[in-house]
Amino acid sequence: MLLRGYIPTALRVEVTDPEDPTPYVYVSTRNPEALAAALTAVRSA
Repeated sequence: MLLRGYIPTALRVEVTDPEDPTPYVYVSTRNPEALAAALTAVRSA
């Protein structure tokens, strides 16, 4: 988790690595839509 109290929005990102026991990462971001789009683009590549 990377949370900043002064940033009101966050994004939960699912970890899909079968070797990693962490189910997700929760990240504060001012623009969750852009971060989600960037992550989707990287996963598709």
